[in-house]
Amino acid sequence: MEQDFTKGLNVCIGNYGYYNEGSLHDAWITLPKTEAEIRDFLHLNHLQDPQHEEIYISDYDGIPFGTRLLFNEFCHLEDLNLLAKQLVTANPADLEKVGAWIQANDTPESLVGLMNLIEQADDIPFYSWGYDGAYDKDEFGSMIYTTMSPEKNYGHEMVEQNEELKHILDSSSQIESAFDYEKYGRAYTEGGEVTVLEDGYIDNCADGLDEDYYDRDELFSLIGDRYDAKYPVSSSKTADRSLGHKQEVSRNASELLNDGKQAIETSLQEH
Repeated sequence: MEQDFTKGLNVCIGNYGYYNEGSLHDAWITLPKTEAEIRDFLHLNHLQDPQHEEIYISDYDGIPFGTRLLFNEFCHLEDLNLLAKQLVTANPADLEKVGAWIQANDTPESLVGLMNLIEQADDIPFYSWGYDGAYDKDEFGSMIYTTMSPEKNYGHEMVEQNEELKHILDSSSQIESAFDYEKYGRAYTEGGEVTVLEDGYIDNCADGLDEDYYDRDELFSLIGDRYDAKYPVSSSKTADRSLGHKQEVSRNASELLNDGKQAIETSLQEH
């Protein structure tokens, strides 16, 4: 089953300087996060300081769309955070279309290219099932197309577009019942001309999407505005305040613990 990335992107971050010194501080974070949250995360986990500035991505919990070539240790955390913002605000149906498009075509050349594909999901040549009866309901209340495989649905779709074949099948219930719609549909899908999904199909012969349509700055603006609209700044500020409060509590607890240790040591020395 395809992993659900609409909840965010989990990455593990390390630091080259500490790694070369033989000290591993790698820690997991779920993106997206605000700049303040990321800054505090790196500080609290000893992943970045004036003497150790260069971080890297040491691991990923799942790879969006199976595009493994794009996700490596050299990815910029800022780009990954932007992609995570895009994923959590995207329509799941659009992400399914993007995944199918990538499966049928080449992997994008960069994270910016991948984000361009997601941003242009509406331009993917996707077609819902249009054959007669696809959205009728059976005795259990389920739409007909949901009870069949994507290949069988596509078989019905192709029959609908072949007037001569459709006339033959409609003329005899015996011929129609013996006809293998799934095999007929699979004959088309195996050729790579289309990619079938649960709710329709993608025409792989149509013009491709433009991976360079938006540059990085334009993507930051488009995705950032959409993310901020869905998750208002006030909620981010609340999150920052909450994180800051937790840090303050942690510092206070540490100070109390040190005070307690000093008191015990003093008492032992006096006795």
